[in-house]
Parts: sequence; C-alpha cells; structure tokens
Amino acid sequence: MGTHHDYVSGMQRQFRQWDAQVDAIAADAKKAEGEARTEYARRLKELRLARKAGQKSFEELRVATESAGASVQAAMQASWESMQALLKKVSADLRPAGGEKPGE
Repeated sequence: MGTHHDYVSGMQRQFRQWDAQVDAIAADAKKAEGEARTEYARRLKELRLARKAGQKSFEELRVATESAGASVQAAMQASWESMQALLKKVSADLRPAGGEKPGE
C-alpha cells in the first residue's frame, strides 16, 4: 500500500483519538451544573462543528487518487491542525491547570 493509504489510515486513527477526547469532555459536561453546563454545551458545539469540517476534508482525501492526494492531504492537514488547536483551547478553558472544572 502507498503513502496515500497510510495517510488515510493514520487520519482514521487520529479521528478516533480525537473523538475519545471530545467524548471525555462531553462526559464532564453531564456532571456540570448551571453556567458551567451551558459553557460546556457551547464549546462542545464548536468542537462538533470543527469535527464536521474535518470529516468533510477527510472524505475528500479518502476518495482522492494517489496523484491528487498531495493537494487534498495539505487541506486535510490544515483542517486537522485547526481541529487540534480548538480541542486544546477548549480543554484548557474547561479544564484549567489545577484540574478543576468550571463551576467547581
């Protein structure tokens, strides 16, 4: 299998990891109360929108031919980096360095 296939497989693994991290945040959201719960909901919506955009880029990459894969791969990488930056920011905002969650 070529590098295109390897890249697609790697992205599938990264999406699963990313989804698990978002699921952990969603689990925390269920425990939150009041304004904290509202903030979790707002931020989870942001993450899900980023995921949807990333999935669109991924689907384009997945169906691209090997020769077209390089340009689509660059778009996927940019989408992935945007998703990761948002996840990192949301995680930091919702889980400060002290480990406390909003509302605690």
